[in-house]
Amino acid sequence: MDVHVVLLVFFALYESSTGSMITFELEDRSVQCFFNTLSKGTVYYLDFQVLSGGNYDVDFTLFGPDKRIIKNLQRASYESITIDDTIDGDYKACFGNAFSAMTHKVVFFSWYNASEMEETYGSQVGPDTLFALTTRRIGLNLHNITATQQRERMIHTISYNFGLQLNSRVLYWSIGHSLLVILVGIGQVFLLRSFFSTPTARHTAPASGSTAPMRYGF
Repeated sequence: MDVHVVLLVFFALYESSTGSMITFELEDRSVQCFFNTLSKGTVYYLDFQVLSGGNYDVDFTLFGPDKRIIKNLQRASYESITIDDTIDGDYKACFGNAFSAMTHKVVFFSWYNASEMEETYGSQVGPDTLFALTTRRIGLNLHNITATQQRERMIHTISYNFGLQLNSRVLYWSIGHSLLVILVGIGQVFLLRSFFSTPTARHTAPASGSTAPMRYGF
């Protein structure tokens, strides 16, 4: 089995107060791992969702900096994990598709720290004015809107992919049934024809002028 390890620098892909989000394709019989440096005493959240492929399931394993397995899931479609006993170091999240021989999976996952959002929108410099309160409220509302839109996009993607798979399966099933009906109809026609068709008797008349064989006895 080929193991593909991807070292991801999260802030290079998506850096904001809400954390990191990424959507990637997981090939068959492969494993992809992502790293993130966490701080001690901070609560982190990790969510993942399989968007398409096969039965919408992957294997997931979360390792701590000391190589200890924090979370291990087999063929999971969605999971929300809370990491509340963090230590300083690099955490590794691995997604596996080793059990699939031909199906690729598309996986979305996010890794964020709730306290960062609170510090970003809750911190203030200077007096607590109406403008500062309004700005923080707008920031919180934008964060909630972004999270809601992201979730809606995931649900839409899952529904769309499921609809495509269902349509193809119904199409192939209908074609198979149509061919079966045609074959059964042809077979019934030949069977009914065999019931009503009677073989014609053929009589052969002796040839004229034929003589009986001569017998000789002693």
